[in-house]
Amino acid sequence: MARLLASPKTIDMRFQRRAFVKSRLGRKIFFIFLLIGAVPLLAVSFLSRELSEYVLTKATGQLLRDSTKSDALSIVDRLRSAESLLRILAEARLDGSPNAEAERRASVVFKHVEYSLPPATHLGASIKVRKSTLPDAAPDAVINIWETKWGGAVEGTLSTSYLWEDLDSALYSICVGGTEFAKPYCRGQARPKSNTIESERIVYFRPYLQGEPWVILAVAAPDIADYLPIQIGALFAYVAALALFLSLLASAAFLRRATTPLDALMTATRAVKEGDFTYTVPLVGMTDEFRDLAHSFNAMSVNIGRDVLFLKVLSAIDKAILDRQPLATIIDMSMQHLSTHPELIGTRLLMTNHANGTTRVHTVEDVEQVTTSEVHEGASPSSQVVADRSWRWIAKTPTCSAWLESPASASFASKTAAELESCRARIAVAIHSDQYEQQLISRAARDSLTKLLNRLGLVERLDALISSGAFDQSGIAVAYVDIDGFKEVNDAYGHDIGDRLLKMVAERMDKSLESSALALARLGGDEFVFLVAGDAQGLYRKQISAVLRDLQRVYAVGNLHIQIGGSIGVALYPEDGSGHDDLLKNADMAMYSAKSSGRNQVMFFEASLNSASAERIELRRDLSGALERNELFLVYQPRLDCRKMSYRSAEALLRWRHPKRGLIPPDYFIPLAEESGLIIEIGSWVLKEAIAQLASWAHDDQFPITRISVNLSPIQLMQESFLTTVEEILKCTPVQPSAIELEVTEGALIKDIDSAVHKLKRLQGLGFAIALDDFGVGYSAMRYLSVLPFDTLKIDKSFVDGFGIHKSAFAIASAIVALGKALEKNVVAEGVETPEQASALLGLGVDELQGYLYSRPQTPADLDAFLLAAADPSE
Repeated sequence: MARLLASPKTIDMRFQRRAFVKSRLGRKIFFIFLLIGAVPLLAVSFLSRELSEYVLTKATGQLLRDSTKSDALSIVDRLRSAESLLRILAEARLDGSPNAEAERRASVVFKHVEYSLPPATHLGASIKVRKSTLPDAAPDAVINIWETKWGGAVEGTLSTSYLWEDLDSALYSICVGGTEFAKPYCRGQARPKSNTIESERIVYFRPYLQGEPWVILAVAAPDIADYLPIQIGALFAYVAALALFLSLLASAAFLRRATTPLDALMTATRAVKEGDFTYTVPLVGMTDEFRDLAHSFNAMSVNIGRDVLFLKVLSAIDKAILDRQPLATIIDMSMQHLSTHPELIGTRLLMTNHANGTTRVHTVEDVEQVTTSEVHEGASPSSQVVADRSWRWIAKTPTCSAWLESPASASFASKTAAELESCRARIAVAIHSDQYEQQLISRAARDSLTKLLNRLGLVERLDALISSGAFDQSGIAVAYVDIDGFKEVNDAYGHDIGDRLLKMVAERMDKSLESSALALARLGGDEFVFLVAGDAQGLYRKQISAVLRDLQRVYAVGNLHIQIGGSIGVALYPEDGSGHDDLLKNADMAMYSAKSSGRNQVMFFEASLNSASAERIELRRDLSGALERNELFLVYQPRLDCRKMSYRSAEALLRWRHPKRGLIPPDYFIPLAEESGLIIEIGSWVLKEAIAQLASWAHDDQFPITRISVNLSPIQLMQESFLTTVEEILKCTPVQPSAIELEVTEGALIKDIDSAVHKLKRLQGLGFAIALDDFGVGYSAMRYLSVLPFDTLKIDKSFVDGFGIHKSAFAIASAIVALGKALEKNVVAEGVETPEQASALLGLGVDELQGYLYSRPQTPADLDAFLLAAADPSE
């Protein structure tokens, strides 16, 4: 029962052990080795070991006894010789006749010699050991001699090399110790830790020298015998070598014949290692277990070779799936492998395309042959019954379905069935991967909000149209559209309203173009691009203008009625570019030209736009680092107080000195800063710099400027964090806010009047004065005067320049002054350049005058000199 319940692995292991013991080859090798080699060698080795151990132990012990005796005599002799030399040196020193030979000998024997030492405790010579200060250093032996005839003592410290020279040995360790030694001093070989042979001898110095005895200990390991010429060792070597020679000679022929099958098996394993699974071991001449082993090896090689080949096929298919190769390629690879199985002849793979209703059939016709054909709808297995075939579902996606048909009557081997299943699974993965990739491509080419093409989809569509060659003669118009006023709508009503408006814009453009558009895309934000075919009559221009008109119609977004516009730039293929990069870039430039020219219009690309746009792009890039490079600076233009005819305030004006272009006009670079958003950082810097300059002037009680005016950009005022920024600046300066006037233009107010009124009231609450700059230029400022908080009205330079030229200019200026007086506001006139203009404005009752007639904008140093000269009557 236990044998029946044992696991197959256990039974197999028992069988292997039993087979090894009963193996005929194993018995032959085992008994031949035992009879010819192992038994004599073991016997001789045992006998030789016992004899050698006894003889070597005795010999080593005697050697150590002789060594300790010899070393003891050598030490005593050297000490007595050193004592005699020390007496000679002392007597020569006492007689006053130096002994050169003794001195030379003493330099070898002693480290150093000392004379006239204090009296010793006893007469005569004595030996003592002085402990070394270093852990592993040799101890110093010192000889001290006291004689009454000298009237003192002499002491010599012996040289280590002189005293211990004879202790060195290559065979054993010699250690010298005693009561005066901190620890034994050892020379020679390293002292063994176990299985040692020792010999100890005591060295007495009396009656020659006074001192404690020393102990000499010699220690050796038993393997010291390896260095001794013992004849028994040679005898062992001769016997062992003879026995080994006889065993090799007797078994050489048998082993040569017995290992021939092993050589064949080794050759076959090397071939398998190198990947050649076609090599087979020949069975001719093999007997015993080698024949069974070779037969099993050949079967294993064939199976492994097929498995490795299949794994390579699967790896290639997997790589093709990962490399996103065409689905047809992956199917062909799978079916080609199935064609290597004769039992799979007739297997079919059906791929049905739901879009056109066609079915592609891949059939294994013969070994290593696959045919592909296409049939119409109705060939799928769902519409037919096949009695002798087995249908298996592979995959179904929105675009296609696949079935695998294999002979049902065939009894597949387990490996064949596994390979068929693996190929089926990979075809399913490839189908789903292909479907997923098509979905990703579709999503990647579409804008998620409007469902129009995105930039990628537009570029692919434009490249396809260009590559087709169908429009080389008629051309393609690339229209770049930017929605005017969309940012204000987004800021005022939020992104939800903005997104709904963009969807309505996309729908209106699509409806306006109808079927004439070659492509319609949203590139991002409020930028759209559409393509229309060109024509010699220029009808595409009417299509583009119709799109612009439709964009300007009112949009009903919920309860809101919003009106926007559009600026359209157009580039033509192939005149304005042969690729999508040039066409989109040039259309973009034309669009920016349309915006700069007043918006709500169509502008066609011209070569001159290229250089102008490139210059603007370069300046915008340089402006981004101008603040860090200290290229921006402020100048100050004083304002004349008409009542006191003196300068009491000044306006801070921003300037940019470009390192290559020199001074850039403000009306050129400030719009660039507003477009790029740099005006937020630059505006904060201007406010801090102007306040710091006013604080510097405040330290001089004689300096007349006590009030400064700073311009605010509409972009700054629209920022939610603007008030917080101003409050932070105030915390870092001692200047009172009442000394600072913030100028805002009419354009900054009409975009979001409610937000502007709120922020201006907050600024007035902090103590700032508010000035309306360029008043009267717009069309809607008058209606907001009742709600806007302001302290100063500034008459624009355009009205002052019109004095004497346009009657309306003087009439408008008069009305502004009258309005300011009625509202009890301060009135400032800008751009005063002639005495006639100044006289007319003084007659109107303007409070302050500003312009080149009085002073140009100046740096703080120049302004100091100017005001000093203006205050001096002699100037």
